Parts: sequence; structure tokens; C-alpha cells
Amino acid sequence: MKWKLGRRAVRAAMVGSMVAGSVVLANGSAQAAEGQWTLSTSYCSAVVKIELHSYPDGLHDAQAIDPTRIVYPGACHFSLIDNGRVIYDSDDQPNPAAQSPWEYDGPWHSMYGRVYDSITGEQPTSTPN
Repeated sequence: MKWKLGRRAVRAAMVGSMVAGSVVLANGSAQAAEGQWTLSTSYCSAVVKIELHSYPDGLHDAQAIDPTRIVYPGACHFSLIDNGRVIYDSDDQPNPAAQSPWEYDGPWHSMYGRVYDSITGEQPTSTPN
């Protein structure tokens, strides 16, 4: 028995596969950069954490910065920058050595962590996500 597909069936199959492919890409893109990255200076270090969080419109990345070493209190400054704007600064917190809150890093956001060592002037940053 020979199967013959009409033009409509072929078009429907092509459109269906293109839609399915775009859904896979859209869902996979939020998972592109999960993990942890260490930022270190001579006297300070922190871990930038990126993980998936659930939001009303689906799963998206969230970021936090977690100080792990402060040799001289007051000399280390930890921040998260999103689209060029500081959205978290450890200097403004009651406990500057505590992890920042998780910040939304979904579509149209370009976020990265920064450690500033005021003794040496070193200022490593993570890659914007």
C-alpha cells in the first residue's frame, strides 16, 4: 500500500515541526547559564549563583551573590548589576556578609555580579547573563 500526502498535510507537518522546535528553543534558553561562579580579589570573594526559579510566566533564571571571604570588614563590597543599574549593594544591607536575595534574570535582563575590594581596587565581575 502506498501512502500519498497532499499539500495541506505536508504544510501542516512542516508548521507543526517548526512550532515544536521553537517551543524547545524557547524553553531551553532559560536554562543556558545555571551554575556558580567564584569572584575573588586579594581580600574578598563571593559566589555568583544562577538557578531556575518559577515565575507566573514560566521558569526563568534568578541570580544571587553570596560573599564567602571577607578579610577586612568594610573593605569588601558585593553587588548585582542588571542592565547597567545596581539592584543589590551589600553596603546598603544590615548584614553585608549575607547572600543577596534572588533577583529575577529573565528576558530583557542582562545581570552580573561584582566584587569590589576597596584596599586593592580590584573589581572582578561575572559575565552578564
